[in-house]
Amino acid sequence: MSVLFSPINIGGVEIKNRIAMPPMTSNYADEDGTVTDQLVDFFAERAAGGVGLIIVEATYVSQNGRRSKYNINIFDDRFIPGLASLVAAVKRHGARVALQIAHGGRECRREVTGEQPVAPSAVSSAFSGYGAGEQPRILSLAEIEEMVENFARAAARAKEAGFDLVEIHGAHGYLISQFLSANTNFRTDRYGGDLAGRARLLEEIIVRCKEAVGPDMPVTVRLNASDYTPGGLTLEESLQVGRIAEKAGADALHVSAGVNAARPYMMIPGMDVDKGCNVEAAARFKEILNIPVIVAGRINDPMLAEYIISEGKADMVSVGRGLIADPEWIKKTEQKDYAAIRKCLGCNEGCIRRLHEAKKITCAINAAAGREAAFREGLKQAAVAKKVAVAGGGPAGMEAARVAALRGHRVTLYEQQDSLGGLLKLAAIPPRRGDISNLIEYYQNMLPRLGVEIRLNERFTPQQAGKLKPDAVVLATGGKVNRPPVPGLELPHVVWAYDIIKGAKKAGQNCVVVGGGLVGIETAEILAEQGKRVMLIEMFDINLDAPRSDIVYYTDRLEELQVELHPKTRLVEINETGLLVEEKGWKKMIIDVDTVVMATGLKPDPELAQEFRRVVPEVYVVGDCQVPGKIINAVHAAAEIALTL
Repeated sequence: MSVLFSPINIGGVEIKNRIAMPPMTSNYADEDGTVTDQLVDFFAERAAGGVGLIIVEATYVSQNGRRSKYNINIFDDRFIPGLASLVAAVKRHGARVALQIAHGGRECRREVTGEQPVAPSAVSSAFSGYGAGEQPRILSLAEIEEMVENFARAAARAKEAGFDLVEIHGAHGYLISQFLSANTNFRTDRYGGDLAGRARLLEEIIVRCKEAVGPDMPVTVRLNASDYTPGGLTLEESLQVGRIAEKAGADALHVSAGVNAARPYMMIPGMDVDKGCNVEAAARFKEILNIPVIVAGRINDPMLAEYIISEGKADMVSVGRGLIADPEWIKKTEQKDYAAIRKCLGCNEGCIRRLHEAKKITCAINAAAGREAAFREGLKQAAVAKKVAVAGGGPAGMEAARVAALRGHRVTLYEQQDSLGGLLKLAAIPPRRGDISNLIEYYQNMLPRLGVEIRLNERFTPQQAGKLKPDAVVLATGGKVNRPPVPGLELPHVVWAYDIIKGAKKAGQNCVVVGGGLVGIETAEILAEQGKRVMLIEMFDINLDAPRSDIVYYTDRLEELQVELHPKTRLVEINETGLLVEEKGWKKMIIDVDTVVMATGLKPDPELAQEFRRVVPEVYVVGDCQVPGKIINAVHAAAEIALTL
């Protein structure tokens, strides 16, 4: 038997396998902080997929500790019935369930809590997840004592609701983490000073929670291996805190890393961060502790999870975004059906980005995430099985084909290139973006299983449609290159970004990239890594339309590579020797330019749909040929259309 599927005991509670779903805020609660049907469905779906332990997201022990209007609350008995319904739904599928209890400290917002944030010291956060943090108010000793009791009362409520375990959130720069870090705790009383003083709040919370729940309910702690901030908690300090937590009675330690303002962004690490980024740190904890160690951090591959457990690096692995992307990740792993797993890309578009926008989470590659009940209903077999032709094998076309086939339609997918993927193939080429190819592999494996006929090297035309007479056509043929009305685009030293990315064209030593979106930034990175001198110009602000993890990575990376950034700079003309630009109202020449790289995006292609509508009764347009966008836009729009066929 795989070690991943061997049972483990935490504080007297047996868990059927070594895979945990870590706490991830969803914003699925209602404004009062009460559990909703949406929240229950979301967790029940993952429990049905075989997870051993579900740790329900951060649940707040007091009103002034909330970070979002849609966080779950546990500071009053009125929240117990909703939490009990969630517990019952999870346990029905054989999973154990824990509740993480938390307080946001200085990371809270007045618009949510109604009051000034509180913290160990009056130090605001450079980035709280919702922009710069507000100046917090210093907690008094009496308030700290009350805070300890709030955690204990929350733990008791968790037990009353039926949870098997309770986890204390001591990580990610929230209140307890703020006390632990010398970067945020300048107190001179018993809760500050040396590490023992800074860890005293956590120690007292553990002791009181243990007393509140009794010996039959384990209490675990989530802890940063490192804060990844100057002056923040280091691994060596964190190891000492781990010992303190164990001595205080913690039954397991859950290792994570980072705070909202960390660089690199390690709380929910993006594609730029190595898989299993906290594993070696977890191994250090395991060497010195006698309690089980759980590790989180980009564990989206079953082989990596197996390695971590079999090599003794940790006792359990946390698969978080992997279970948002594919609720059956564990079931498929147990069956060794690895090709059927829809692996998380680490893109953070549907999860953390939406949280930072105060929205409910979803998943870029799983449109059913957060809509489990609606999708179960929508995926029922169609009343009439239609003959469906899908034109285009990019993410929109592949998802439309998948969902249409699941509903019982007879689907043929046409792709004019020799392989599936569309622009995903190019998107996976730039540095640290290789995980995007996971999605191509998933569709390549799943579409034939679902009976989708795939026709490569074949462009589906209105003439073919007239002969084959499909009941419906889904057009996912992509957008057209956006060619701005600029003189000089035809010159030989002008190339397009996609040609640079795929290696079809080479650039000279001195390059100007026109367009400050993601493609332009990725192209600038590629060229700079080749040793080129790169200038990036953008007619608006260079405002990367991306989640926090990408913004941090590309901001730091372009600075490291010495890419010159010129926002509010409009391209006026290209000539043989350079460029004429208008920058902040002033026109000037940029000379000695060897290569101009155009990264000016795509535009819709509406004409093709009109031709198809003359010969096919149902024509749907999706993806870049309708509105150029990202993977999340393409996949979600395609799924919605396929559900209506």
